[in-house]
Amino acid sequence: MSSSTAHPPLSDSKTRAIIRMLLCFLPLVGMGIDLIAPSLPAINEALHISPMVAKDLIAIYLMGLMAGTFLSGTLSDTWGRRRLMLCGFILLVVVSVIPPLYPYPSVLLLSRLLQGVAIGTFGVLGRSTIADLLTGPALLRTASWIATMWGIGPIIGPIIGGYLQVYIGWQACFLFFAAYGLIGAIVCFLWLPETHHKHKRSNFSLKRIKNNFAILLSDKLFVSVSVLMGCLYSVVVVFNTLGPFFIETTLGHSPIFFGHAAFCLGIVFLCGTFCCRVLVKYFDPQKIVSTGLPIVLLFSFLDVLMSYYSHSVLAILIPTAFLFFANGVLYPTCMGITMRMFKELAGSAGGVTTLINLSVTMGSGFLVSIISAQSAKPIAYASAAFILLGFIFYGWAKRSKDPSQGVTE
Repeated sequence: MSSSTAHPPLSDSKTRAIIRMLLCFLPLVGMGIDLIAPSLPAINEALHISPMVAKDLIAIYLMGLMAGTFLSGTLSDTWGRRRLMLCGFILLVVVSVIPPLYPYPSVLLLSRLLQGVAIGTFGVLGRSTIADLLTGPALLRTASWIATMWGIGPIIGPIIGGYLQVYIGWQACFLFFAAYGLIGAIVCFLWLPETHHKHKRSNFSLKRIKNNFAILLSDKLFVSVSVLMGCLYSVVVVFNTLGPFFIETTLGHSPIFFGHAAFCLGIVFLCGTFCCRVLVKYFDPQKIVSTGLPIVLLFSFLDVLMSYYSHSVLAILIPTAFLFFANGVLYPTCMGITMRMFKELAGSAGGVTTLINLSVTMGSGFLVSIISAQSAKPIAYASAAFILLGFIFYGWAKRSKDPSQGVTE
């Protein structure tokens, strides 16, 4: 390989600085849903739209997130990571300043779709950049940090969104995204290097992309873990879609109260990610998933039973807290499994993982948008159903093949 095409490896200090920079922006991915959730009832009232349309602001965001991660992840293996990430941040700024200026339902829906595309672009390329820089155990440990920083979004998102809603209005949530995107664009332009250099890339070819997808989708472990990630994340979507209407509309609490409740659940999720970092040091990631998933499924069934005997806010917050903790343990473990598979196709693998993950999550968002949350029962039933779906898919993969196949360091 000629010196004109090869690039010297980054120093350890430079690598750590890049990873820390990317981790600092990952809360944006987690806030895509949670920041706007406290404002859903207010948007419903201010724009005179149905509660179902207001809930669709979450589902359509997930659709954009899916499209953004799939397209940018695939294209980055040919075009590189940096410039696509920069375009994602710029797009976020543009589409986030429009709804406050033109507050119409169609504008909000389009803006949320494109916000998902923009944030999804950063989300998958941030992970792909980290996969470019790290291997082996270091990559697996960093995957738990990715989930931790992502988990900060659900922690601070609802409480920020609640205060913005009460003291400024729903428009402030969109302006917050615009400011975050502007900072990201500046940082990306000035300091982020390209980590997927030209000598590592392959020419753009639809046939090659098709072959890559065939390789990825033929691996049952890869597919099942990606589905499981979507099912786990659907529990978060269920609470953030139905929770505001149950807690604010049915029980009469304020958006700030919902923000504080979601803040506490985010702390619980974060504790789960810290627990994950300890567990992956001593246990195989697949063993963690195989052991933890049946426990979570059992507890989700107990959650359904509990919803019949209590209709207070604690009837939903206590069992949801356990499910959020389980998410904090299992979601980054699953992410680490997929990130260390097919490292030569890191961008495409990240895009396909997120495509499968968010296809499940987007479907859950649209399904729960038609549910009326007059009690804790719909939330409990929906959460249990998605946990059961993930359990079935993962069990299918375990029975079908040796789970060690297809994993490359």
